[in-house]
Amino acid sequence: MVFNSDVIKKDLRDAKKRIIPRTINDIFNLYVNLASKVAPKKDISGIRKSCELIISESMDSAEESIIDYSNQEFMDYFAKLIDIFNDSVFMQHHAEVNYTFIMESAKILYNIDDLLSVCDLINVPFEYWSNNKSVFVDISDFTDRLSRVDIPKLDYVSIIMEVIKRNISAKILEQSSKNPKFSLPFIANKNGLTDKDIADISIGEYDYIYTSDKKDLTDLEKRIKSFMTELSSVSDGVHYVDKFLDDHRIVKEHYFDKLDDDGHLKDFDTNDVNKINSALTGLGVSPKIRSITRHFLIKEVSKKNLTKAYKDIQAVSFVISQQEYKKLRKKVEELFNMRSKMPVRELSIEEVYYCAGTMLEMGEEVRTIETLFDRGLKKKKNPIKRFEAEHDRFIYYGEKLGIEDQIKEMDEIYQEAIVSSDEDKKEWSKMLGDCLKEFEYVIPFKYRYEYEINKAKQYRKNQKRG
Repeated sequence: MVFNSDVIKKDLRDAKKRIIPRTINDIFNLYVNLASKVAPKKDISGIRKSCELIISESMDSAEESIIDYSNQEFMDYFAKLIDIFNDSVFMQHHAEVNYTFIMESAKILYNIDDLLSVCDLINVPFEYWSNNKSVFVDISDFTDRLSRVDIPKLDYVSIIMEVIKRNISAKILEQSSKNPKFSLPFIANKNGLTDKDIADISIGEYDYIYTSDKKDLTDLEKRIKSFMTELSSVSDGVHYVDKFLDDHRIVKEHYFDKLDDDGHLKDFDTNDVNKINSALTGLGVSPKIRSITRHFLIKEVSKKNLTKAYKDIQAVSFVISQQEYKKLRKKVEELFNMRSKMPVRELSIEEVYYCAGTMLEMGEEVRTIETLFDRGLKKKKNPIKRFEAEHDRFIYYGEKLGIEDQIKEMDEIYQEAIVSSDEDKKEWSKMLGDCLKEFEYVIPFKYRYEYEINKAKQYRKNQKRG
């Protein structure tokens, strides 16, 4: 995947355009609710018009690029809105209500902060990071915020990979955790040190400080020595320096080093996916973004694993005469109308596979057979019954996609569900249903019926033998 700054900025601009009217309306409704309690008959049409005017002005500005339409300008609209409310005669005569309005509207505006923090990061040019050796440390907090921003899922993957790439471009992999200049931002207890304290100290001086006896050092050097000693033992959450470097190194080796010039992954497998997922966990990437990234990467692997099997399907069809084709088509038409592509009635599973196997022998297009599966195979709504009915299918894709652990987790939930009381069974069933939805997301849409087609192929072979 190639990071496309223009696409990300457009999506963030669209997110701003969605949040502006929603937030203004939320603040207006708060005002109406408070006003109705103490002045039920108050005319608020003027306030309403002011809100509509601000929405119109801000949406016009949002048409500009995200860089021109700055976060400060964005917040200025809301400041202007709050002033209109606070300056109203109603608010001036009801101090307690005014205080409540200020506090509650601040909470509403706080929700925008997540979006603005992401915009701030994207607006920093890539060259700034590499030229200034700038390192983005607080990945955990940033991805928590990012996960709450309303943008397309693939943007999450692009942005977190871009952050890691920019850190790598700042040459962090050439750094040592023993270098206070690099490590200072990571450690919560800095022993009173600041960036200014260590700005002019050379690497050679660090070696001297680290190996010297404390009695031979100045007060500042003693604090630096204590800080350097702490680096070898401190574990400051996800920001433990050596782990931070190792996790970036893993992502570089298993992701960036495998991208070709067109941004496509080569020689990429499930081992790479697992390594990257582990590194993202170590960096503190939020569970939501980590899960979306893992699904994206698994899809990249599955495209390669599933393509060959689909190509093999074309070889299933036999060379048959026109007379034989008509004979087979007549049998299929008894169950499935080939023109309308609809079953003539509700079909059993055996009948669906009979039709699919026969259509494969006839040389019908795969998409026609997929339509048969779409309309002929009915998914059971109850998650427990569905898991039982489709267990072999889950095992098949689990092995194909290298996600056996996910199948094992579903098996464990299923076992708990079938032995639980009726009250607990509902909760376990819901958990299983969530797992099934997540599982379906992992399977690339193009290959969603590979299992069924292979099964139909085998079904037809067994029929011919019989």
